Order: sequence, then structure tokens, then C-alpha cells
Amino acid sequence: MMGFGGRFVRWPGWRGAAGVVILMGALFFPARAAPAPLAAACAVDTTVVWLKAQQDAGAGSSWYTVAITNLSGRRCSLRGYPGVSAIDLARRQLGAPASRNPRDPIRTILVAPGGSAQFLLQLHDPGFYPKASCDPATAAGLRIYLPNAASATVVPVPFGACSRRGPAFLHVTTVTR
Repeated sequence: MMGFGGRFVRWPGWRGAAGVVILMGALFFPARAAPAPLAAACAVDTTVVWLKAQQDAGAGSSWYTVAITNLSGRRCSLRGYPGVSAIDLARRQLGAPASRNPRDPIRTILVAPGGSAQFLLQLHDPGFYPKASCDPATAAGLRIYLPNAASATVVPVPFGACSRRGPAFLHVTTVTR
């Protein structure tokens, strides 16, 4: 190919053309910064977890609405299922941890300062299970891990529990608004 001043200029081919297009795109369409996360995960040390309401569902089970209130000055987020287990007075786990009830879809919940999110906790009466697999006991409270958290909080509440890891007598839903 004849170029400037009688010199031959070699065409860079498709690779060179692609580089020119990328360079031009970078000049005219600068990259945008990645979007900032909506909010940091809620933490046990900046929230309070409490029993908001109890409903007797009948047929040997009770439902509790468990609230998580953000006490920090910033919004935080919760996504997924909390970890819940029954504990005795020495804070040892009784029975199996709560199983997951998939009744609600998993969503990210943003909790404003002073705002709350919640989940449902179903407690089955241990008297409905064979004594040998359950070994009924009285729990002193609930150990609750917020979704995706490594530390827990304790909510004191006495209730009937299984002391053996046999049947799942606790069930939780995902965190909702």
C-alpha cells in the first residue's frame, strides 16, 4: 500500500484496527466505577434481635416473629436465612439447629437506622416426637446468627425443646421486611 511521501505503509490488519477502536472507545467512553455496595451486612454488635410476636398455629406448633432492629447510624443489609438453635442455661445447644422453610424467596433487605427486618420461627412441641429420639427438655433461649454472620446473639425465652439432635423441631424462614 502506498503511503505518505512515496513510502509503503503496512496496514495493521484486524488486530491493529481492534486496538484503535478500543483506544478510541476508552477516550470517548471512559469506564465507570463499579457500583458501590448497597449497604454493609448487618452485624450482631449494631443490631438487637427480639421476639416481636407469638402466634399459636395449633397442631403442636407455635410461630414467633423475630425482629432484627438496626441500632447503627447507617443502613445495613440482610440476605438469606438466620442460623437458629435452642440453648440451655449454660448456652449449650439443645437438639438440631433450625431447618429452613422455603416459603419466602431470598431477597436482600436494606434496614435503615432504627428500622427492622424480620423472619418467622416455627417451634414444634417436643411432645409430638418419640421420647427416645427427642428427649424433651426446657430451653433457656435461642442462639441466633444473622444471615452470613460468624457471631451470634442470645434471645432469652423458655420453651419446650428436644435435647437430642434427632428431629428438627425448629424451622426458620428467610429474612423479610
